[in-house]
Amino acid sequence: SGFYINYILQDAGFDNNTIVNHIDISKSSLAVRKYTIEHWDGEDYLSWLDHLYDKFPLLTVFNGKQFRRGHRPTHNVLEHMDTKWTKSQWQEHWKNYQKCKHNYYVCNLGDTSALKKILAEHRAYDSSVFWYNGALKRQPANVNKTSNQSHQNAKRFIDTLVNYNPELLVYGSDHCCNTFNGITSKQALEQMA
Repeated sequence: SGFYINYILQDAGFDNNTIVNHIDISKSSLAVRKYTIEHWDGEDYLSWLDHLYDKFPLLTVFNGKQFRRGHRPTHNVLEHMDTKWTKSQWQEHWKNYQKCKHNYYVCNLGDTSALKKILAEHRAYDSSVFWYNGALKRQPANVNKTSNQSHQNAKRFIDTLVNYNPELLVYGSDHCCNTFNGITSKQALEQMA
């Protein structure tokens, strides 16, 4: 799913002034993402994956047999990308994406004060997007919590985004798999009520 941001940027339009803030609870995940953005030439992703697993052995611990050569969902993603971009279109997109300013933050999205600090570093542009994938529905976000606690945490997260920018477009889902695909943070909070 790491390429989902590329779909969003491609459809919304982006340029060299675009700022991409990567936020993840995992330092390792951020390191792999940063390394990929800085060093991958945008070609032969399966060979790049092989390289990543050699360079970052902890990937095997975290991912097991997922997200690698032979993992059917990984191949499905790559095949779907071929329907979105021709090889030359992807190369152009990837080179432009690499030129964007990329910031990397280690943060648990459930830690409201830490998230607020990150958001405070950045101006709330009218055309801002926050893609949080399934961070609110994953087991680590909900372990040892009741359904009500998980719901309150998801609402608190979205409320934090609303306070930052009520027009911020959000892409992701909550603990009940309610999906938000490009609606405003304000609309997402209203739907969660």
